[in-house]
Amino acid sequence: MDKRYCQSCGMPLNNPDWLGTNNDSSKSDEYCYYCLKDGEYIVDVSMDEMIDIWIKYSDEFNNYAKSELSKKEIGELLRKRLPKLKRWRRKSETADTYHQAINNVTAYINGHLFDALDLKVLSGIACLSEFHFHRIFRAITGENTGEYIQRLRLEYVAHKLLTTNMSITRITELTSYNSVYTLSRAFKNHFGVSPSVYRSQTNGLVAADNRPYAGKPKLIPRIVKIEQMDIIYINIRDAYRFESRYRSVWQRLMSYVDRNNLKNDYSKFVSISFDDPTITPIRQCRFYIGMTICEDVKANGRFGIMQIPQGLYAVFRYKGAYSDLYKLYHDIYLEWLPVSDYQLRNTFSFEVYINTPLEARPEELITEVYIPVEKISNEFRKTN
Repeated sequence: MDKRYCQSCGMPLNNPDWLGTNNDSSKSDEYCYYCLKDGEYIVDVSMDEMIDIWIKYSDEFNNYAKSELSKKEIGELLRKRLPKLKRWRRKSETADTYHQAINNVTAYINGHLFDALDLKVLSGIACLSEFHFHRIFRAITGENTGEYIQRLRLEYVAHKLLTTNMSITRITELTSYNSVYTLSRAFKNHFGVSPSVYRSQTNGLVAADNRPYAGKPKLIPRIVKIEQMDIIYINIRDAYRFESRYRSVWQRLMSYVDRNNLKNDYSKFVSISFDDPTITPIRQCRFYIGMTICEDVKANGRFGIMQIPQGLYAVFRYKGAYSDLYKLYHDIYLEWLPVSDYQLRNTFSFEVYINTPLEARPEELITEVYIPVEKISNEFRKTN
């Protein structure tokens, strides 16, 4: 541990007047007066928020550090420094344990969405008490388990309504709802309309923060068959909305890959999307970034392991910022798919990054979107 820096914010401690105080009012030799008073942290923030604060007050940082760094350089410096400091190292070790537990649970939910998923079963998978599991699951996902599972089930139903002509009776049989009435009531409570109205008004019921865009070229994907791919991944959550946090997640992935010598000439950087962004609000989409791996690697902390299934995929090439990718998904699901000769397979889509945010400007990013498909049969062709 390097005591030259505050063990919370990373600012240099080369002046005794800058020291915080312990719970006995003595001077701390580990924390500055911005971070510690009477043995308590003054501000409850995340590590990323702490970095953002110093980026905002770059002049003050340079004054304390006797440096002349740019905002970008300060961000890069602190992303390397802060994880090694006491406050964040302790939090990171605990958080990694909790994230791995919740990764295991959400992976189980993904594969058993319509099974009995009570708190006892899920807390057992997490190896936590029911009380702590409930609290930690909500802190990490933003929802309690009941809300999370119910939302995923109803979004599955909505996806079937939008992309197939399955009857509501048939969709009910594929889910855990006891009757069409039970499903319809739950669906209306969540989406505000009945399943039949939702289906008939497809174009008007796109999630409120997902808007179509004008002047779209006709989508012409290439259809490819791929073998199963194993990937190591980390959950993005809503970091994509904040440039510094999003770059931080990428840097964390790259650092992990480098430390463990996982990259080779055949590696691909990918992301996994479990949700249809024309249905799920973007802030709640389950979105992971990762890299393909060719060796047996175990999940570790925030990093999980999953497989991309083999099979047929429609591949769409996209150039531009990731923040606008949902517009492409909108066109794929609501314009290309209904008039194509394909229907969705029951698995997730994914993206392959030809370049990354660490090496290209947002407008120069190139992404290939892989949508799992199979040749359509007349039974499931969606009618207009």
